[in-house]
Amino acid sequence: MQEQIEDIFKERRKKRLFKLVFIKAVMVVSTITIAALLVLAIVGYKINRDLSVERSGLVQIRSIPTGATVTLNGERLFAWTNLSRMMVEGRHEIVISREGYDTWAKEIEVRAGVLHRIHYPRIFLQERERETLQNLQSFNSVHLAPNRNALLLISQDVKAWQLLPLNTDKVEPKVIDVRQVFERAEGLEVIDWQGDRVLIKRQLNNQKEWILLDLKNATRSINLTKEFGMDFAEVRMTNPASGYLLTLINHELRKVDINNASLSKILLSNVANFGDYNGRIIYTTIPNADGGRSVGLYRDGDIEGTVLFTINSSEPVLAVMNEYYGDEFLTLTVGAKLKVWQGRLPTNGQKIDEVMQVATEQELSFLPQTLRVAVNGELILAQNGLDLVVVDTELVKVSEQKLAHERVTFLDNFLFYEIKDQKLIVRDFDNTNVRELAGGVKEDGFAVITSDNRWLYYLSVDGDLVREKL
Repeated sequence: MQEQIEDIFKERRKKRLFKLVFIKAVMVVSTITIAALLVLAIVGYKINRDLSVERSGLVQIRSIPTGATVTLNGERLFAWTNLSRMMVEGRHEIVISREGYDTWAKEIEVRAGVLHRIHYPRIFLQERERETLQNLQSFNSVHLAPNRNALLLISQDVKAWQLLPLNTDKVEPKVIDVRQVFERAEGLEVIDWQGDRVLIKRQLNNQKEWILLDLKNATRSINLTKEFGMDFAEVRMTNPASGYLLTLINHELRKVDINNASLSKILLSNVANFGDYNGRIIYTTIPNADGGRSVGLYRDGDIEGTVLFTINSSEPVLAVMNEYYGDEFLTLTVGAKLKVWQGRLPTNGQKIDEVMQVATEQELSFLPQTLRVAVNGELILAQNGLDLVVVDTELVKVSEQKLAHERVTFLDNFLFYEIKDQKLIVRDFDNTNVRELAGGVKEDGFAVITSDNRWLYYLSVDGDLVREKL
């Protein structure tokens, strides 16, 4: 009897053990399956109900303003901006609309396993409040701050320059007396504007001077040419918080310490041109005897520059860098050949092809004379006269277009504008979504949307500063 009872308990223990092993096996298999499905989803695979497999990409759609309806391939989504959605790889038509506003539309190409950020669509209120502010005809020139929040009005009367805030409900000009800086407002060119300081180049009677104007207190302005007794070929502003400028003298790159009025030792020699990107300098050297030159990288504190490329060609060479969502991009043009590298810039003796890869390369239809990074940090602009190429580093996509005017002007971070037949016409950076915003606009005037997206400003044909509430 005892033996029978023990046999029964042994059998029960075996069953319980079997159940535990089975349950654990199911849990392991389920965990592996879920993890596998998650990995497949991350890299862009989607399993449908019929067990067919599709490859997808994640698309984030934002709009200004938010709360707009999104139509995808002709079907309205039951969601409003801002939103995220998985989309099958391939081409898709996206339309963004809202009652009382105009419509934005674009065809996009979704790549599997890739995040697509469509964060620049702007739709405009159709009926906008219009307000006429002061007349600006008495001023020699009008200059817009890069952050789109202020105007500097330069007058022939050096006691009556004005700083005009744009991102406020009530626009009240601040008068700036620059008599201690300028005897007269002639030969002035605004080169850069960061924070409360404006870099101005003055050219009179074949003499060139560089002045750093302090907008808060004009008496603290510095005439760099007189202060250092140097003939600067170029002066560039860096991060305004750093207190430094970069200068080029006889192809030698140096730092200027604004606060201590001191000039650094030579950082780089034989420099033809350069650009500063948050303490990293991309430069090209002057041609050697054989016509070749180098493209290099200099980081703040380096003993010398790091050569990235050696180019044995007499064709013009231009180079810029930008950073976008953690990736660094180096854009290079040699003659009409454009190449974009993506990854991380080399450090500690690394070669560029070890840490960066070619994202795109293209033969342009023109020879670029300028290459620059837009204020938004995402777009690269290569230009020669009316010919323009825009590189979108979000999608690493190149679009070539023809301009109506040589000056490339941004209405906001992603919209270009032109004034034609007294009409303000805007378009996306890739030459899509062309729209007319206003009439009666001065041909050689300006237009801008403030950084808080509340106001559209422009100059009327009568020289009045006009704003419309967005």
